Amino acid sequence: MNTTRDNLTGASLPSGSEVESARLHVPVSVDGPAPDYAQKGRIDEVKSKVLMRVHDVQRKLGDKTSSLRGQARYRMTRLQNSMRTSPAKWAGVAAGAGLALGLIGRFADARRRYRPVAELVIIEAHC
Repeated sequence: MNTTRDNLTGASLPSGSEVESARLHVPVSVDGPAPDYAQKGRIDEVKSKVLMRVHDVQRKLGDKTSSLRGQARYRMTRLQNSMRTSPAKWAGVAAGAGLALGLIGRFADARRRYRPVAELVIIEAHC
């Protein structure tokens, strides 16, 4: 198999315009009567109403998001100030949380270890 550049750039390869024109275009056929213009107007009306509602929801969501961001920033600054002013309290909170998680883990492990487990029973049947 010869893969030199001369063989690859021959006239047998299609140009870009030929490739573009060779794409599959599925013909659209309309079976049945032509669409009613009154229905088309109704469809456009419903589309515009839906778009208005979508824009309203997007605006409300944006407002809610900005207010939640402001609240989150305020609470983070309060928490950081509290951690700076009373670090011993937060060290105690962290130690208590660690102790609680450790006890829960031990309790769960003990339950898992001493829980009765059903034995595997194999029943053979012959026809």
